[in-house]
Amino acid sequence: MAAKTWEKDYRYRAIRASIRALGDRYRDEPYDYPGSYCLPVGEKPINGMNPGRLTLVALVLGFALMGAGAFILSRMEEERPGVHDGPMTAVAVCCMLAGVLTFLLPSLLYRRVVSIFLGERGRRLVECSHGGELLATELSDSAPSAKKITIDGDDNVLILFDEQQHRLLIEGTGARYQIRADDVSAIRPYTFANYVGAAIDYHIDDQTVLSIAIARVSLWLEIKRQLPFLFFWNKTASNPLLEKCERTLQRSEIFIDDTTP
Repeated sequence: MAAKTWEKDYRYRAIRASIRALGDRYRDEPYDYPGSYCLPVGEKPINGMNPGRLTLVALVLGFALMGAGAFILSRMEEERPGVHDGPMTAVAVCCMLAGVLTFLLPSLLYRRVVSIFLGERGRRLVECSHGGELLATELSDSAPSAKKITIDGDDNVLILFDEQQHRLLIEGTGARYQIRADDVSAIRPYTFANYVGAAIDYHIDDQTVLSIAIARVSLWLEIKRQLPFLFFWNKTASNPLLEKCERTLQRSEIFIDDTTP
């Protein structure tokens, strides 16, 4: 989970260095800054509702609706064994279907959800894309010791893969990021639980390096987690996010093997 204050957040040193580097000249138009940065959006890393907490609400509501549908069917079975017709059956089926839909919607509409939370910054990023590829992911500390599953995460972001200028433009609910190819010192594959993506180390200035991980849920890893009897199938999960980062930043020569468990 992200820290409660920026002072305790792993991005704090990078934020201070970014503010100094951008100064007043690029404060309003950071996309024009010729270097890389990490800039805070609010006074705290997490402010109020975010996509992670919205997902939690959807999960609770989805399970509640499915539970209500199952409860109605069980009561009907007790009162009229073997009879499964009538309006109450229709209500129960509708509750269960609504629960499944509520459960899945945040994942199916993740990019849209993140864009809504970003507001004007999300719309600006879309305008800057000029038809380029945009992807919604989660962003966190790449350090192995920081790996933990939480509903808040560190940041939910929308990424523009700007291949023309060899940079990643990233707008998040907690911070804003720009990663230029010349500032990248390492790119490596990142995996954790059912998440697959890329870990990137990049320089803000000569003394400050920020290490982040951007990752999305892998359907294949989720299937293996839910169906453990598939342990014998050692198919490697694809990592399109890593490939997009390498292609955009043109830094495949600094690709290194993932040594994290």
